Amino acid sequence: MAVLPCAVAILICTAVLGAYAVRVARRGRPAMPRLGASPGSALLPRPVVEAFYWSFHAPARALVRLGVSPDALTYTSLGLSLACAPLLAAGRFRSGAALLIAGAVLDALDGMVAREGGKASRAGAVLDSCLDRLSDAAPLIGLAVFYREHPAALAIPLVAMVASSLVSYARAKADAYQISLPDGLMRRHERLAYLVAALVFGPAVPTTRLTGALPFPITIACLALVAGVGLAAGLRLVQRTRTALAAADAAARVRCTSRGRPRAPVESTRACCAAERPRARRCDAGQDGAAQAGGALPPLAEASGSQRSSGVPRSAAAQRLQTKSASLRRFR
Repeated sequence: MAVLPCAVAILICTAVLGAYAVRVARRGRPAMPRLGASPGSALLPRPVVEAFYWSFHAPARALVRLGVSPDALTYTSLGLSLACAPLLAAGRFRSGAALLIAGAVLDALDGMVAREGGKASRAGAVLDSCLDRLSDAAPLIGLAVFYREHPAALAIPLVAMVASSLVSYARAKADAYQISLPDGLMRRHERLAYLVAALVFGPAVPTTRLTGALPFPITIACLALVAGVGLAAGLRLVQRTRTALAAADAAARVRCTSRGRPRAPVESTRACCAAERPRARRCDAGQDGAAQAGGALPPLAEASGSQRSSGVPRSAAAQRLQTKSASLRRFR
């Protein structure tokens, strides 16, 4: 009986991959723009990702015809993911895996239903993204409770939870700054695949001589892979984002100060500064000071000849202009 769930999981995967292979052989590979240019990775090949994504289209269209709300699917997915936590804490890994798989399927369907039914919105995307973080944390918390008597094993699901949040947050910040990042490793569907594999196949080997009294060492090994690779991938994404932002800031400073090129008009420089980061706006004041120091006086001052438009004597105004010009030279 212990081998039966493993056999069922392998049979389902084989059926999905076989059906997708037949579809590709007869009609070619379907267009999947939502998956991007490289949906797969070294940890989860592209055909596997495409096959399961393709298999969800028919249920999504059926749910649209039934009038199911995308938000209802999102909340149901969250409920199933949260319900698996106490099962995992009690050591019922395969029951928890069944709920986790059901929650993951509904989470994949909610976006498809929203797009197929014309209900896609940014509000729904924010809701789905925020609830996904709770769905990611729930099974790992349950595993941490299960391994509470083994400190070394307890740390692994906690590190995996931190790594999953780091990867998601780094990508969210990059999207906020409109920075394109490589796909990388341990994206959410990859983490779910390895977590489900750990829960389904882990109980097949209760203990080993090498691990001693540690229960389900295969589960811990899969979680260690998720934690290690996820943490490395998250740190790499953070470094890529920082490098891109540093390059953008340097380019903004060059555009604002116009180093090595003829100076741009004050109006164009002011527009440049307004579009860049706030600290680059200092060049706006410097450009105004440079224009005034170069002799471009306001029309009223040119007409009067003795006083500037502000009513301040010309000598005091000239002294202020010299101070601004010196500040501009230090800034440059």
